[in-house]
Amino acid sequence: MVRLVHAMALIALPLVTGLRRHSQRQGQTAGEQKMVAFIENWLECPTLEQIQGYTHVVISFAVSYSWAPGKNQCDEQCRIGAPVPICGNWPGNPQKLKEWQDAGVKVILSFGGAGQGGSWAGDNNDCWEDCFRVGAASVAADLATIVEDQGFDGVDIDYEYFVTQDVAAPFLSKLTVDLQELMPAHKTVSHAPMDRDIDRGDVYYELLKNISSSVDYVLPQYYNGFISVKNDPEPAYTHFADLANDMFGGDASKVVFGFSTGWPNQFCVDGAEATEIMRTVTQRFPANGGAFFWAAEKDRGNVFSAPVREFQLSLSAPTPPAPTPPVPTPSAPTPSAPTPALECTACKSLCSDFCSGNGGLKTNQCWGTPVYTDCTCANGQKGGFAGCPCENAQCPSGGSSLAHRQRARQEQTSLQHD
Repeated sequence: MVRLVHAMALIALPLVTGLRRHSQRQGQTAGEQKMVAFIENWLECPTLEQIQGYTHVVISFAVSYSWAPGKNQCDEQCRIGAPVPICGNWPGNPQKLKEWQDAGVKVILSFGGAGQGGSWAGDNNDCWEDCFRVGAASVAADLATIVEDQGFDGVDIDYEYFVTQDVAAPFLSKLTVDLQELMPAHKTVSHAPMDRDIDRGDVYYELLKNISSSVDYVLPQYYNGFISVKNDPEPAYTHFADLANDMFGGDASKVVFGFSTGWPNQFCVDGAEATEIMRTVTQRFPANGGAFFWAAEKDRGNVFSAPVREFQLSLSAPTPPAPTPPVPTPSAPTPSAPTPALECTACKSLCSDFCSGNGGLKTNQCWGTPVYTDCTCANGQKGGFAGCPCENAQCPSGGSSLAHRQRARQEQTSLQHD
Protein backbone atom coordinates (compact mmCIF):
# COMPACT_ATOMS: atom_id res chain seq x y z
CA MET A 1 0.00 0.00 0.00
CA VAL A 2 1.12 3.58 -0.56
CA ARG A 3 0.90 6.08 2.25
CA LEU A 4 1.84 9.74 2.00
CA VAL A 5 3.57 11.37 4.94
CA HIS A 6 3.02 15.08 5.47
CA ALA A 7 4.69 17.41 7.89
CA MET A 8 2.05 19.40 9.66
CA ALA A 9 1.98 22.30 12.07
CA LEU A 10 0.48 21.51 15.43
CA ILE A 11 -2.47 23.63 16.35
CA ALA A 12 -3.49 24.41 19.86
CA LEU A 13 -6.15 22.08 21.19
CA PRO A 14 -8.47 22.93 24.08
CA LEU A 15 -7.41 20.95 27.11
CA VAL A 16 -9.96 19.18 29.22
CA THR A 17 -9.07 20.26 32.72
CA GLY A 18 -9.79 18.48 35.96
CA LEU A 19 -10.66 14.87 36.49
CA ARG A 20 -12.72 13.31 33.73
CA ARG A 21 -15.27 11.06 35.32
CA HIS A 22 -15.27 7.48 34.12
CA SER A 23 -19.04 7.60 33.65
CA GLN A 24 -18.66 10.43 31.11
CA ARG A 25 -16.72 8.33 28.65
CA GLN A 26 -18.49 6.95 25.62
CA GLY A 27 -19.05 3.22 25.43
CA GLN A 28 -19.15 2.51 29.15
CA THR A 29 -22.79 1.49 29.48
CA ALA A 30 -22.91 -2.18 30.41
CA GLY A 31 -25.04 -4.29 28.14
CA GLU A 32 -24.55 -2.23 24.95
CA GLN A 33 -22.82 -4.69 22.65
CA LYS A 34 -20.70 -3.22 19.86
CA MET A 35 -20.33 -4.56 16.34
CA VAL A 36 -16.94 -3.19 15.27
CA ALA A 37 -15.42 -3.52 11.80
CA PHE A 38 -11.85 -2.57 10.92
CA ILE A 39 -11.78 -0.74 7.57
CA GLU A 40 -8.66 -1.20 5.41
CA ASN A 41 -8.30 2.39 4.22
CA TRP A 42 -6.19 1.47 1.18
CA LEU A 43 -9.04 -0.58 -0.30
CA GLU A 44 -12.27 0.50 -1.96
CA CYS A 45 -14.94 1.98 0.27
CA PRO A 46 -17.69 -0.26 1.68
CA THR A 47 -21.24 0.68 0.74
CA LEU A 48 -23.34 2.67 3.17
CA GLU A 49 -25.59 -0.37 3.53
CA GLN A 50 -22.62 -2.43 4.73
CA ILE A 51 -21.53 0.29 7.16
CA GLN A 52 -25.03 0.47 8.64
CA GLY A 53 -24.57 -3.11 9.85
CA TYR A 54 -21.97 -1.91 12.40
CA THR A 55 -22.01 0.27 15.50
CA HIS A 56 -18.36 1.29 15.09
CA VAL A 57 -15.81 1.27 12.30
CA VAL A 58 -12.06 1.59 12.87
CA ILE A 59 -10.11 3.29 10.08
CA SER A 60 -6.89 1.32 9.65
CA PHE A 61 -4.38 2.84 9.80
CA ALA A 62 -2.85 6.17 10.69
CA VAL A 63 0.91 5.62 10.33
CA SER A 64 4.28 7.37 10.40
CA TYR A 65 5.80 5.71 7.34
CA SER A 66 5.63 5.42 3.58
CA TRP A 67 5.20 1.90 2.27
CA ALA A 68 8.19 0.30 0.59
CA PRO A 69 8.89 -3.33 -0.40
CA GLY A 70 10.92 -5.21 2.17
CA LYS A 71 10.80 -2.45 4.80
CA ASN A 72 8.63 0.61 5.18
CA GLN A 73 10.27 4.04 5.15
CA CYS A 74 9.78 5.45 8.67
CA ASP A 75 9.49 9.15 9.39
CA GLU A 76 12.32 9.87 11.82
CA GLN A 77 10.15 12.39 13.72
CA CYS A 78 7.23 9.92 13.89
CA ARG A 79 5.07 12.44 12.02
CA ILE A 80 1.74 10.85 11.19
CA GLY A 81 0.50 11.21 7.63
CA ALA A 82 -2.52 13.47 7.44
CA PRO A 83 -5.24 13.80 6.48
CA VAL A 84 -5.70 10.09 7.07
CA PRO A 85 -7.48 8.29 4.22
CA ILE A 86 -10.87 6.92 5.23
CA CYS A 87 -11.07 4.39 2.41
CA GLY A 88 -10.07 4.18 -1.24
CA ASN A 89 -6.57 5.39 -0.33
CA TRP A 90 -5.43 8.92 -1.16
CA PRO A 91 -7.15 11.41 -1.15
CA GLY A 92 -9.18 9.17 1.11
CA ASN A 93 -12.82 10.12 0.55
CA PRO A 94 -13.05 12.42 3.56
CA GLN A 95 -16.81 12.88 3.05
CA LYS A 96 -17.30 9.23 3.99
CA LEU A 97 -16.54 9.96 7.64
CA LYS A 98 -19.50 12.32 8.01
CA GLU A 99 -21.73 10.12 5.87
CA TRP A 100 -21.10 7.16 8.17
CA GLN A 101 -21.47 9.21 11.32
CA ASP A 102 -24.77 10.59 10.01
CA ALA A 103 -25.89 6.95 9.74
CA GLY A 104 -25.29 6.55 13.49
CA VAL A 105 -21.93 4.78 13.25
CA LYS A 106 -18.91 5.79 15.37
CA VAL A 107 -15.77 6.27 13.26
CA ILE A 108 -12.54 5.56 15.17
CA LEU A 109 -8.97 6.20 13.99
CA SER A 110 -6.50 3.35 14.50
CA PHE A 111 -2.82 4.20 14.89
CA GLY A 112 -0.21 1.50 14.24
CA GLY A 113 -0.86 -1.87 12.67
CA ALA A 114 1.56 -4.44 11.33
CA GLY A 115 3.33 -2.01 8.98
CA GLN A 116 4.38 0.19 11.89
CA GLY A 117 6.36 -2.73 13.30
CA GLY A 118 5.70 -6.32 14.34
CA SER A 119 7.21 -8.64 16.92
CA TRP A 120 7.03 -11.81 14.86
CA ALA A 121 9.96 -13.48 13.15
CA GLY A 122 10.83 -12.10 9.72
CA ASP A 123 9.29 -8.64 10.16
CA ASN A 124 11.75 -5.81 9.47
CA ASN A 125 9.51 -2.86 10.22
CA ASP A 126 10.46 -0.84 13.29
CA CYS A 127 8.83 2.60 12.95
CA TRP A 128 7.77 2.50 16.60
CA GLU A 129 11.43 3.08 17.49
CA ASP A 130 11.26 6.61 16.07
CA CYS A 131 8.04 7.22 18.02
CA PHE A 132 9.74 6.07 21.22
CA ARG A 133 12.54 8.53 20.61
CA VAL A 134 10.21 11.46 19.83
CA GLY A 135 8.06 10.66 22.84
CA ALA A 136 4.43 9.86 23.61
CA ALA A 137 3.48 13.50 24.26
CA SER A 138 4.32 14.51 20.69
CA VAL A 139 2.58 11.48 19.17
CA ALA A 140 -0.53 12.06 21.29
CA ALA A 141 -0.65 15.71 20.19
CA ASP A 142 -0.42 14.68 16.52
CA LEU A 143 -3.21 12.14 16.90
CA ALA A 144 -5.45 14.50 18.87
CA THR A 145 -5.01 17.14 16.16
CA ILE A 146 -6.00 14.67 13.44
CA VAL A 147 -9.06 13.61 15.44
CA GLU A 148 -10.04 17.25 15.86
CA ASP A 149 -9.42 18.20 12.21
CA GLN A 150 -11.12 15.21 10.61
CA GLY A 151 -13.82 14.62 13.20
CA PHE A 152 -13.01 11.09 14.34
CA ASP A 153 -14.82 9.71 17.40
CA GLY A 154 -11.68 8.47 19.10
CA VAL A 155 -8.34 6.69 18.75
CA ASP A 156 -7.53 2.98 18.78
CA ILE A 157 -3.94 1.99 19.47
CA ASP A 158 -2.95 -1.07 17.43
CA TYR A 159 0.43 -1.94 18.91
CA GLU A 160 1.93 -5.23 17.66
CA TYR A 161 5.62 -4.45 18.25
CA PHE A 162 7.88 -5.66 21.07
CA VAL A 163 6.46 -4.83 24.52
CA THR A 164 9.46 -3.83 26.63
CA GLN A 165 9.17 -2.89 30.28
CA ASP A 166 11.56 0.06 30.10
CA VAL A 167 10.54 1.66 26.78
CA ALA A 168 7.27 0.42 25.25
CA ALA A 169 5.28 0.22 28.52
CA PRO A 170 5.83 3.83 29.66
CA PHE A 171 5.33 5.07 26.08
CA LEU A 172 1.98 3.30 25.68
CA SER A 173 0.82 4.36 29.14
CA LYS A 174 1.58 8.03 28.53
CA LEU A 175 0.17 7.92 25.00
CA THR A 176 -3.14 6.62 26.38
CA VAL A 177 -3.42 9.05 29.28
CA ASP A 178 -2.35 12.06 27.18
CA LEU A 179 -4.94 11.25 24.52
CA GLN A 180 -7.64 11.18 27.18
CA GLU A 181 -6.52 14.59 28.41
CA LEU A 182 -6.21 16.17 24.96
CA MET A 183 -9.51 14.97 23.50
CA PRO A 184 -13.05 15.86 24.62
CA ALA A 185 -14.68 13.49 27.08
CA HIS A 186 -16.98 11.91 24.49
CA LYS A 187 -14.00 10.69 22.42
CA THR A 188 -12.68 7.21 23.20
CA VAL A 189 -9.25 5.64 23.60
CA SER A 190 -8.95 1.89 23.09
CA HIS A 191 -6.27 -0.75 22.52
CA ALA A 192 -6.33 -3.70 20.09
CA PRO A 193 -3.44 -5.94 21.22
CA MET A 194 -2.58 -9.41 20.04
CA ASP A 195 -3.93 -12.01 22.45
CA ARG A 196 -0.47 -13.44 23.16
CA ASP A 197 0.73 -10.03 24.43
CA ILE A 198 -1.91 -9.60 27.13
CA ASP A 199 -1.86 -12.77 29.17
CA ARG A 200 -2.14 -12.09 32.87
CA GLY A 201 1.31 -11.01 34.10
CA ASP A 202 2.55 -9.83 30.68
CA VAL A 203 3.99 -6.32 30.46
CA TYR A 204 1.20 -5.10 28.17
CA TYR A 205 -1.46 -6.69 30.39
CA GLU A 206 -0.12 -5.05 33.53
CA LEU A 207 0.28 -1.60 31.96
CA LEU A 208 -3.33 -1.70 30.72
CA LYS A 209 -4.51 -2.83 34.14
CA ASN A 210 -2.62 0.05 35.78
CA ILE A 211 -4.29 2.63 33.51
CA SER A 212 -7.61 0.80 33.09
CA SER A 213 -9.60 3.90 34.07
CA SER A 214 -8.13 5.64 30.99
CA VAL A 215 -8.92 2.76 28.62
CA ASP A 216 -12.47 2.83 27.30
CA TYR A 217 -12.27 -0.70 25.96
CA VAL A 218 -9.79 -3.31 24.78
CA LEU A 219 -10.12 -5.40 21.61
CA PRO A 220 -8.05 -8.61 21.97
CA GLN A 221 -7.13 -10.21 18.65
CA TYR A 222 -8.15 -13.85 19.07
CA TYR A 223 -6.75 -14.79 15.67
CA ASN A 224 -3.10 -13.77 15.35
CA GLY A 225 -1.46 -17.16 15.61
CA PHE A 226 -1.95 -17.96 19.27
CA ILE A 227 -5.54 -18.81 20.26
CA SER A 228 -7.64 -20.62 17.65
CA VAL A 229 -11.29 -19.97 18.46
CA LYS A 230 -12.26 -22.04 15.44
CA ASN A 231 -10.76 -25.23 16.88
CA ASP A 232 -11.14 -24.58 20.61
CA PRO A 233 -12.62 -21.31 21.88
CA GLU A 234 -12.32 -22.26 25.57
CA PRO A 235 -8.86 -20.65 26.05
CA ALA A 236 -10.29 -17.42 24.64
CA TYR A 237 -13.16 -17.53 27.15
CA THR A 238 -10.65 -17.92 29.98
CA HIS A 239 -8.54 -15.08 28.59
CA PHE A 240 -11.64 -12.88 28.21
CA ALA A 241 -12.53 -13.60 31.84
CA ASP A 242 -9.10 -12.38 33.00
CA LEU A 243 -9.53 -9.13 31.10
CA ALA A 244 -13.05 -8.54 32.36
CA ASN A 245 -12.61 -9.61 35.98
CA ASP A 246 -9.00 -8.72 36.74
CA MET A 247 -7.98 -5.96 34.34
CA PHE A 248 -11.31 -4.11 34.48
CA GLY A 249 -12.62 -5.15 37.88
CA GLY A 250 -15.59 -7.13 36.60
CA ASP A 251 -16.67 -4.69 33.87
CA ALA A 252 -17.04 -7.00 30.86
CA SER A 253 -18.47 -4.17 28.75
CA LYS A 254 -14.89 -2.92 28.32
CA VAL A 255 -13.80 -6.09 26.48
CA VAL A 256 -14.72 -6.54 22.80
CA PHE A 257 -14.15 -10.08 21.47
CA GLY A 258 -11.93 -10.20 18.36
CA PHE A 259 -12.41 -12.33 15.22
CA SER A 260 -10.86 -12.60 11.80
CA THR A 261 -12.79 -13.81 8.78
CA GLY A 262 -12.38 -14.61 5.11
CA TRP A 263 -9.16 -16.61 5.06
CA PRO A 264 -9.09 -20.43 5.02
CA ASN A 265 -7.07 -21.15 8.15
CA GLN A 266 -7.51 -22.38 11.70
CA PHE A 267 -7.82 -18.86 13.14
CA CYS A 268 -10.62 -17.45 10.98
CA VAL A 269 -14.32 -18.11 11.48
CA ASP A 270 -17.48 -17.42 9.55
CA GLY A 271 -20.52 -15.55 10.80
CA ALA A 272 -22.36 -18.61 12.09
CA GLU A 273 -19.32 -19.78 14.06
CA ALA A 274 -18.75 -16.31 15.49
CA THR A 275 -22.40 -16.11 16.53
CA GLU A 276 -22.17 -19.33 18.52
CA ILE A 277 -18.98 -18.13 20.20
CA MET A 278 -20.65 -14.83 21.13
CA ARG A 279 -23.64 -16.76 22.44
CA THR A 280 -21.34 -18.54 24.90
CA VAL A 281 -19.53 -15.30 25.79
CA THR A 282 -22.90 -13.66 26.48
CA GLN A 283 -24.05 -16.56 28.64
CA ARG A 284 -20.95 -16.14 30.79
CA PHE A 285 -20.73 -12.34 30.54
CA PRO A 286 -24.19 -10.90 29.71
CA ALA A 287 -22.83 -7.33 29.71
CA ASN A 288 -19.87 -8.01 27.39
CA GLY A 289 -18.67 -5.26 25.07
CA GLY A 290 -19.57 -7.05 21.85
CA ALA A 291 -17.48 -8.22 18.91
CA PHE A 292 -15.01 -6.84 16.38
CA PHE A 293 -13.48 -8.37 13.29
CA TRP A 294 -10.69 -7.95 10.78
CA ALA A 295 -11.68 -6.85 8.22
CA ALA A 296 -14.48 -5.14 6.27
CA GLU A 297 -13.25 -6.18 2.82
CA LYS A 298 -14.18 -9.78 3.71
CA ASP A 299 -17.66 -8.70 4.85
CA ARG A 300 -19.12 -7.44 1.59
CA GLY A 301 -22.88 -7.85 1.89
CA ASN A 302 -22.36 -8.28 5.66
CA VAL A 303 -21.91 -12.02 5.13
CA PHE A 304 -19.92 -12.30 8.36
CA SER A 305 -21.39 -9.59 10.56
CA ALA A 306 -25.13 -9.97 9.87
CA PRO A 307 -25.77 -13.11 11.97
CA VAL A 308 -23.64 -11.77 14.83
CA ARG A 309 -25.46 -8.45 14.82
CA GLU A 310 -28.84 -10.17 14.59
CA PHE A 311 -27.96 -12.13 17.72
CA GLN A 312 -26.87 -8.96 19.52
CA LEU A 313 -30.07 -7.14 18.63
CA SER A 314 -32.17 -10.08 19.82
CA LEU A 315 -30.74 -9.55 23.32
CA SER A 316 -32.21 -6.07 23.57
CA ALA A 317 -35.53 -6.81 21.86
CA PRO A 318 -38.47 -6.05 24.17
CA THR A 319 -40.06 -9.07 25.79
CA PRO A 320 -43.65 -9.43 24.57
CA PRO A 321 -46.15 -9.02 27.40
CA ALA A 322 -47.77 -12.13 28.78
CA PRO A 323 -51.21 -12.68 27.26
CA THR A 324 -54.06 -11.45 29.45
CA PRO A 325 -56.49 -14.26 30.17
CA PRO A 326 -59.97 -13.47 28.86
CA VAL A 327 -62.45 -12.33 31.47
CA PRO A 328 -65.40 -14.73 31.42
CA THR A 329 -68.72 -13.08 30.61
CA PRO A 330 -71.20 -13.93 33.37
CA SER A 331 -74.20 -15.72 32.00
CA ALA A 332 -77.64 -14.63 32.98
CA PRO A 333 -79.14 -16.91 35.65
CA THR A 334 -81.54 -19.45 34.27
CA PRO A 335 -84.90 -19.12 36.00
CA SER A 336 -86.00 -22.29 37.66
CA ALA A 337 -88.85 -24.05 36.00
CA PRO A 338 -92.17 -23.74 37.87
CA THR A 339 -93.09 -26.76 39.94
CA PRO A 340 -95.97 -28.59 38.26
CA ALA A 341 -99.21 -28.70 40.26
CA LEU A 342 -100.00 -31.98 42.02
CA GLU A 343 -103.35 -33.69 42.25
CA CYS A 344 -105.24 -33.10 45.49
CA THR A 345 -104.82 -36.73 46.50
CA ALA A 346 -101.04 -36.29 46.33
CA CYS A 347 -101.20 -33.06 48.32
CA LYS A 348 -103.31 -34.65 51.03
CA SER A 349 -100.96 -37.60 51.20
CA LEU A 350 -98.03 -35.20 51.74
CA CYS A 351 -99.99 -33.45 54.49
CA SER A 352 -100.74 -36.73 56.25
CA ASP A 353 -97.09 -37.71 56.18
CA PHE A 354 -96.05 -34.29 57.48
CA CYS A 355 -98.52 -34.26 60.38
CA SER A 356 -97.78 -37.80 61.49
CA GLY A 357 -94.78 -36.37 63.32
CA ASN A 358 -96.66 -33.31 64.56
CA GLY A 359 -99.46 -34.79 66.66
CA GLY A 360 -101.63 -35.95 63.74
CA LEU A 361 -104.01 -34.15 61.41
CA LYS A 362 -106.27 -31.28 62.35
CA THR A 363 -107.16 -30.02 58.83
CA ASN A 364 -106.32 -31.63 55.50
CA GLN A 365 -108.20 -29.94 52.64
CA CYS A 366 -107.60 -29.68 48.91
CA TRP A 367 -110.46 -28.66 46.60
CA GLY A 368 -111.82 -26.28 43.95
CA THR A 369 -110.56 -24.20 41.08
CA PRO A 370 -108.52 -22.14 41.73
CA VAL A 371 -107.39 -24.72 44.27
CA TYR A 372 -107.75 -24.26 47.99
CA THR A 373 -105.36 -26.15 50.26
CA ASP A 374 -104.98 -26.25 54.02
CA CYS A 375 -102.69 -28.61 55.91
CA THR A 376 -102.82 -28.03 59.69
CA CYS A 377 -101.46 -30.46 62.24
CA ALA A 378 -102.87 -31.08 65.75
CA ASN A 379 -99.95 -29.15 67.29
CA GLY A 380 -100.67 -26.11 65.09
CA GLN A 381 -97.93 -26.68 62.56
CA LYS A 382 -98.91 -25.89 58.97
CA GLY A 383 -97.55 -27.78 56.05
CA GLY A 384 -96.81 -26.33 52.63
CA PHE A 385 -95.64 -28.45 49.72
CA ALA A 386 -94.28 -27.80 46.24
CA GLY A 387 -97.04 -28.38 43.72
CA CYS A 388 -99.73 -27.76 46.31
CA PRO A 389 -100.31 -24.00 46.33
CA CYS A 390 -103.33 -22.33 47.83
CA GLU A 391 -104.65 -20.04 45.06
CA ASN A 392 -108.32 -19.68 45.93
CA ALA A 393 -109.74 -16.30 47.07
CA GLN A 394 -110.53 -17.91 50.41
CA CYS A 395 -106.92 -18.83 51.06
CA PRO A 396 -105.40 -17.06 54.07
CA SER A 397 -102.89 -14.33 53.07
CA GLY A 398 -99.28 -15.49 53.19
CA GLY A 399 -100.27 -19.06 52.46
CA SER A 400 -98.04 -19.19 49.52
CA SER A 401 -95.11 -17.64 51.41
CA LEU A 402 -95.73 -20.09 54.21
CA ALA A 403 -95.30 -22.90 51.77
CA HIS A 404 -92.01 -21.42 50.68
CA ARG A 405 -90.82 -21.01 54.24
CA GLN A 406 -91.83 -24.58 55.06
CA ARG A 407 -90.00 -25.89 52.03
CA ALA A 408 -86.87 -23.91 52.99
CA ARG A 409 -87.05 -25.34 56.48
CA GLN A 410 -87.34 -28.86 55.07
CA GLU A 411 -84.30 -28.27 52.88
CA GLN A 412 -82.29 -26.93 55.84
CA THR A 413 -83.23 -29.98 57.91
CA SER A 414 -82.16 -32.24 55.07
CA LEU A 415 -78.75 -30.52 54.87
CA GLN A 416 -78.21 -30.90 58.58
CA HIS A 417 -78.80 -34.64 58.33
CA ASP A 418 -76.64 -35.21 55.25
